[in-house]
Amino acid sequence: MRITGSSGKTSSVRRGRRPRLSKKLQAESLEHRVVLSGDGLLDIAPEFRGQARIDESAGGTLVVEGTPDDDIILAFRDGDQLKVAVNGATVSVPYDSVARLHILGMDGNDNIGVRESVRHATQLEGNNGNDSISSDGSHGAVILGGNGNDRLGGTAQADTIDGGAGDDKIGGKGGNDRLGGGIGNDEIYGGDGNDIIAGDPIEATPADDADTNRTALSAISPELVPERPLYDDIIFGEAGNDRISGNAGNDQIHGGDGDDEIHAGSGWDYVEGDDGNDSITGGRHGDVLFGGRGNDRIAGGDGDDYLIGGDGNDRLGAGDGHDWVFGDATNFWPDGYVDPVKYAIDFANQGRGNDFIHGNSGNDILLAGNGDDTVLAGAGNDYVQGGYGNDSISGNEGNDHLIGDSTIVNDPVKPAPVDPTEEGTDEIDDRGAIIGGGNDRISGDDGDDMLSGQGGNDSLSGGNGNDTISGGTGADNVFGGDGNDRIGGGAGADTIVGGSGDDTLSGGSGNDYLNGGDGNDNISGGNGNDTLVGGDGDDTLNGDEGNDVIVGGNGDDKMFGGRGRDILVGGPGSDHYDGGADADVIFAIDGVVDEICVDPADLIFKDPFDIDC
Repeated sequence: MRITGSSGKTSSVRRGRRPRLSKKLQAESLEHRVVLSGDGLLDIAPEFRGQARIDESAGGTLVVEGTPDDDIILAFRDGDQLKVAVNGATVSVPYDSVARLHILGMDGNDNIGVRESVRHATQLEGNNGNDSISSDGSHGAVILGGNGNDRLGGTAQADTIDGGAGDDKIGGKGGNDRLGGGIGNDEIYGGDGNDIIAGDPIEATPADDADTNRTALSAISPELVPERPLYDDIIFGEAGNDRISGNAGNDQIHGGDGDDEIHAGSGWDYVEGDDGNDSITGGRHGDVLFGGRGNDRIAGGDGDDYLIGGDGNDRLGAGDGHDWVFGDATNFWPDGYVDPVKYAIDFANQGRGNDFIHGNSGNDILLAGNGDDTVLAGAGNDYVQGGYGNDSISGNEGNDHLIGDSTIVNDPVKPAPVDPTEEGTDEIDDRGAIIGGGNDRISGDDGDDMLSGQGGNDSLSGGNGNDTISGGTGADNVFGGDGNDRIGGGAGADTIVGGSGDDTLSGGSGNDYLNGGDGNDNISGGNGNDTLVGGDGDDTLNGDEGNDVIVGGNGDDKMFGGRGRDILVGGPGSDHYDGGADADVIFAIDGVVDEICVDPADLIFKDPFDIDC
């Protein structure tokens, strides 16, 4: 027998003694080939056509390479031997003589498997070809698919799997896995455990047990690797608290059970958080992001996004685009729906949760749905609908349309059907029947806003700008703020203050209090026994139906009692008094010349120099 070292020099072997060589030794005979090392003996069958060695520099690793053809490679324990069969021909080593196992499929469409009896740290590489690689070993594995359309399955332990180039299908099984699809249209299933999943190219660094000429995945970065083509991935986080990154491509991501962290990436992505308290972030383009069941946090990103909280008390932020945000609605996009307006009509008030919603810089449509919600519209010209419940709504900057409760949108201005490759501004109209109620707090802030309290006892403030405000049903408190506002109280006993500006106030039905504030105001009480105060400015006040009290205040005011037994009180300025039908009381003693339309039934207190109409 002849024994050669890796340097090519020859040494002899004496019986009972090991050769004193620092490198691996290879023994050759007609029957079989043997590799000797300082820690063990590697036995290779004569029909074995691959390559095998023990790499001591990596801490004792059995390295087995397949052939350039299609191989079937299986690793298993047989008694006290660790064996690897390549197309039926085995390589064996004493089981405890090595700490790691490294199998390389080389070229061809390879099938590589590891049985449960193998407890070594394992690295499996398919390299070129459409490979199928799986491990049932009791130690976590590093699995690299390489080029080709691969099927990769991990262990029940913590695995690191990278599909590489090609359209791969990856399953993590149990354990806290790191899964990366690599370049291609991949399908990834996390399985049980708290997994980190990336759909497209990821950062990789050499692992401690890797061959020095190869790379093993040791960390997954959610950042997009630049200058890569786009690929479409399908990712299932399944059970566990997973971290999932779609990266490049138009991806479909399902978080599954657990509290997941999902980054949609740079494509037009569809995301379902599913069960659990999930954190979901959109990306560069228009994404559809569903929180699902649980108390979720959803952020839209840069594109024109659709954010749907689903069941639970959710926090939703619209991002920089023109976004649709639903506080409740469904946990996934129903089949057959392509029009977001139709979806809003059918599902905006489905489910219930106390949600927090904010818009941001775009022209957003924010539909809070059921529950006691808080909505901040942000910058942009926004449409906000609070839905059922006691909501707090703030418009912030922009010309906003704010509605406290719910409407059935019968005849909307419809945007184009949902197309994740298109970006633009959506519109929605509020024409329809009121179906909801709640005691809402609505603030328009800056801009020319439209506020509607609808059902419930609401508090509405227009803020700066020329606002249009409707209290709706219920006893509402309405303040117009700065600007020339148009305010209608609607049904119920309302309190309405116009604030600065030339305002138009209407009480509607109910016993209302209306105060024009500064400016030349036009005030109408409507039905009910109302109190009208003009404030500063040259105001016009109409009591309309009911027994009203009308106070002109400062300025040259015009006061009309209308039907009912009214009381009209002037103030500084040359005022006009008309009590209207029924017996009224008029106080016109103010030291200036007033004009009074006299009715014999009226009781009039006036200055002697006042004139009749």
